[in-house]
Amino acid sequence: MSSLGEFRRMSPETLEDIRSEPPRAHDRVHDLPDSLDVDRDWKRLAALLDLAGFPVNPMTGGEVFPDERYSWGGNGDALALTTEQVTLVADRLAGTPFDQVAQHLPHLHAQGWQSVHPDGHLHPITAEEDMAAAVRERLAEAYAQLTAFFAAAAANGQRTIFWAA
Repeated sequence: MSSLGEFRRMSPETLEDIRSEPPRAHDRVHDLPDSLDVDRDWKRLAALLDLAGFPVNPMTGGEVFPDERYSWGGNGDALALTTEQVTLVADRLAGTPFDQVAQHLPHLHAQGWQSVHPDGHLHPITAEEDMAAAVRERLAEAYAQLTAFFAAAAANGQRTIFWAA
């Protein structure tokens, strides 16, 4: 079963306030308004950003939040980025067109990555079929949303939290 990825952004003060009550952290973060749902695309995006040499991966980098005991997500791995890391990610996303990141898609195709088709079934991705174009289009849209989300977070001096569940 695939897991869905979600981001929230908030001020450093809000993040630390939420961290101060670990048992309530999930509910409090989930209620925050500034969010981005990257659905199942987060795994492919994370792999593409790694292959593209991003110094901080917004989906796999950062520190466990709120702590080891109360972290949540599919593997108990909600991750928080500092404002500095958010700015680094925002700058790299803004300065790296999706076409440059997408150059690494053939590598994912060669690894046999799966795609969820709109019909709800898993289909293998191959460079020769129409599905590859649909996956590229979906990832381009998710990348644009991720770029806008991190630009807003950096502009507002915010931190981010990511988890997949």
